Amino acid sequence: MLRFYATDEIWKDEVESIVPACQMVIWVTGYTEGLKWEVEHLLTHSRPERLVLWNHASVGPRAQREREWQQFLDTYASLFPKGLPKNGARCAFITFDPDWTPIGAPSRAFPVTFGDRLQLGNAPIFGFRSIVRKRLVG
Repeated sequence: MLRFYATDEIWKDEVESIVPACQMVIWVTGYTEGLKWEVEHLLTHSRPERLVLWNHASVGPRAQREREWQQFLDTYASLFPKGLPKNGARCAFITFDPDWTPIGAPSRAFPVTFGDRLQLGNAPIFGFRSIVRKRLVG
């Protein structure tokens, strides 16, 4: 896994050059113009099943999560070909089918295994291992 930072002058060039080489892109949700450019770029230059939204609105008190998710929906949902789940505040991650249908994780499609629960305890990354297993390994 690679995480990188770039200066304001070159970050768009860096994103454009690295996305084609990525097996999976994990995009942390947020609300800036730069993040909007990134998600627009990913939607047009990445395969849907390789994109994972790491939902920052999935932690904290329920009312706060729901407010933050609604703000994220208001800002970005229209950019996604099939929208985003209304109950996304419950999802730690959101990934997509090849036709851009969003799928939250953890879920039936991306379950948390008993082994994950033993290893991770109450970690906020439930569902991520299942995404990796299905999308990268399987």
